[in-house]
Amino acid sequence: MTKSNHPMNSDSEFSIPIPDQRENEEHPSTITPYFIIGVVVLLIQLIAGWAGAYSALGLTPVQQVAFTILLVSATSWFAEILPLFVTGLVVLLMSLVWLQPVMNSQIGPTPPSDFMAPFFSDVIILYLGGFVISRGMEQEELNLRIVNSLLKYAGHSSAILLLTVMGITGFFSMWLSNTSTTVMMLSVMSPILNHLPVGSSDRKRILLGIPFAANIGGLGTPVGTPPNAIVLANLRKVGSAPDFLTWMSFGVPSVVFLILIAWGILRITFKGGQAEMKSLPLRAVKPFQASTWVVLVTILATIVGWLMSDYHGVKTGTVALIPVIIFFGGGILKPLVIRTLAWDVLLLMGGGLCLGEVIDRTGLARVLVERLDLETMSLYGMAIFLAFLSCLLSTIMSNTAAASLFMPLVITMTATSLTPLGLGVAFGCSLAMALPVSTPPNALAFSFGGLKSREMVIPGGLISLCGLAFVGTIGWAMWKMIGLLGN
Repeated sequence: MTKSNHPMNSDSEFSIPIPDQRENEEHPSTITPYFIIGVVVLLIQLIAGWAGAYSALGLTPVQQVAFTILLVSATSWFAEILPLFVTGLVVLLMSLVWLQPVMNSQIGPTPPSDFMAPFFSDVIILYLGGFVISRGMEQEELNLRIVNSLLKYAGHSSAILLLTVMGITGFFSMWLSNTSTTVMMLSVMSPILNHLPVGSSDRKRILLGIPFAANIGGLGTPVGTPPNAIVLANLRKVGSAPDFLTWMSFGVPSVVFLILIAWGILRITFKGGQAEMKSLPLRAVKPFQASTWVVLVTILATIVGWLMSDYHGVKTGTVALIPVIIFFGGGILKPLVIRTLAWDVLLLMGGGLCLGEVIDRTGLARVLVERLDLETMSLYGMAIFLAFLSCLLSTIMSNTAAASLFMPLVITMTATSLTPLGLGVAFGCSLAMALPVSTPPNALAFSFGGLKSREMVIPGGLISLCGLAFVGTIGWAMWKMIGLLGN
């Protein structure tokens, strides 16, 4: 590798780099058949939506436009016809210039802020705070202290190191936001990731292992991920919500099992490696200074604020402003650092959240779901189908939005027990990890650079399928043993 100004090529900078789109995505320098096919598919989808062809599905004009936006964005994100963050902006553009006028004429005034707000929502601010925490850790070399400990424990074994990193990520994600956990672990592992060649199997395994473990870890506790909280809130309305310890009794074993499955899939999918691990150095770190203590205390206070959000009522994104204000206001981070944050990731996730608003506010997803005659199925069939459908929908939109969509329908169903149906939704939402836009952790890992979208699709999709199989076998057996299946 030749040296350049790209942060990935610098041994002296331990930061989450601004992704170089030329490395990060496969945008061909010449027109290829793959690119042409993608463009043709997009044009067909747009023409069909404009001509009202989707009325054959029984959709209203508003829902036809929303369906077109869904198809176009999903195709573009999957095929990478445009840079991912550009597709996020396309979602916003189509919502404002096409969907909003139709909504104004068909269902009443719809303010543009309904579609613009997701780009500066609580999740986006949480992201921003996570980025700043990561830079603060790097500034004071806290990540180097942790990575040195990891290297000493793993003995330069790529298999042990990967499993250790995934285990730590999964544990933190049970208690903290999976977004914040991913930012923290990417910061911790950045010295190793920056040391390994961009195309190496070891680097790809670690870079994917962190977000996958963060996604899985959220299943361990009721506070691990927003879909869990949404499921519990709805189940409490009908008196079917498991308590905290009951959730952990099946959640923690599920996390352990699924992380082991994910670890094995990554080891099989990306073969080779190990040679570079033997040359990983232990880095010298500077002694603790006053600024180091400020960063450490601020991070701990922020984590406590996230953990106690149910008690003090302050949103996690608002809490995430604490490190932003202290680090920049106190001079720990220079103002220029704000320019180097991965703003493309914020735009990407803003587009995903905007798509969720499009699907939710137009009633498109509700129409599609209500047409599924679920109540003719057995309890087992309903739970598995809801898990699959939640996973599928969460792959292309916010898992929080997907859980918010399904749970009001779940609590209206007649079944011997609604608890397994809610748990199917919770597990399905957290197991969606096939695309960079599927979850914030996936987008963060993708933003680090050196990954192609299809390199995430294969292992992420396999983990999703294995996770759904787990729900239908071992998971179902655990729920039955605990007494969550009713009489």
